[in-house]
Amino acid sequence: MKSKRIENHKQKIRQKKKEIKEKLKQIKDERKEKYLLERQERKERTKKLVHDFTQNLLNNRKYFISFLITFTFIGLLFYKKVSLEVDKVRIANDIEENVAEPTPVVEKLSDDLDVSNYVGIYSRTINLQEEAKLNTCTMTSYKLIYKIESNKKITKYFQSDCLGTIEMYSSTLSYYNNGGARYIGTEVNNFIFGTNSMKEVDGETYKIDEGINKISERLIDKNIEIYFPDNTIILVTNDNILSIKESLISFRIPEDYNNNGGGLTKRFYGNKNYTFRFIVYNNNENISCYDNEESEDLLYTIYQVTYNKDDKEFGSIKQIVTRTKNAGCNIYKEDLETLKG
Repeated sequence: MKSKRIENHKQKIRQKKKEIKEKLKQIKDERKEKYLLERQERKERTKKLVHDFTQNLLNNRKYFISFLITFTFIGLLFYKKVSLEVDKVRIANDIEENVAEPTPVVEKLSDDLDVSNYVGIYSRTINLQEEAKLNTCTMTSYKLIYKIESNKKITKYFQSDCLGTIEMYSSTLSYYNNGGARYIGTEVNNFIFGTNSMKEVDGETYKIDEGINKISERLIDKNIEIYFPDNTIILVTNDNILSIKESLISFRIPEDYNNNGGGLTKRFYGNKNYTFRFIVYNNNENISCYDNEESEDLLYTIYQVTYNKDDKEFGSIKQIVTRTKNAGCNIYKEDLETLKG
């Protein structure tokens, strides 16, 4: 009896599976039939639309003329859009061909380079958009100079009447491969040479300067610190920090921080990490520090600002030290050493 019940149960399961399978097949067939019917209806509608459109073109003169006008107008719009896109691509290509990106040196080739045709002194003059006050002198322009020697040595200088002549960097010319093109260059920049001129691939053109026979490095005002990150010139004077990019003074300390307090000649200092510090005295105090003073009145504050080489600009000015009159001169001497970096 038990085996018979089991067999009946299995038979019911098989019957149920069969019914489900038939039901699924029925649903599938219905969906297929519906899809074919809808497809046929779409074909019929499309065929009718084409037929009606054709008959209207052949039999209705106004419809035909309206169609021609509409088609012509759409065609002109399409042609104008395509022409505009083509012009954009052409202009972009022209820009890419004529404006070189800053040149990372990819591969140094052989040193088998003859520079005899390029030996000389090349320069260009930059006129500032506004005056730069540098301690006792006012700078309105400056020169950037390249000197190429027969031993392939190339040196770049900064020169101005206020500051003198300062070396920016020195290297050796060689052949470099960049993007499949071979240039004469250094690890800093590549160059294209012309008749009596040389051009930085990523920069400006320099011309032979017959007015310069000899270059010797000379700093006129030793109280001014000079830094050359990238193509930026940073000048640290007694009472300010100036950042110059080409003809533009792109950064200077706001007037809120300018004073000649504490009896100090020089209040601003920098270092090779491009971190600059300066001291501001309260109410133009004429004494740098006090011994045996009990007053808690503010005496001075030391600030810091950093030039970011990645962003190529100065960050925000931050307060790092504040002292009151009762701090004493020993603390002041320590702060002064911190200030000088």
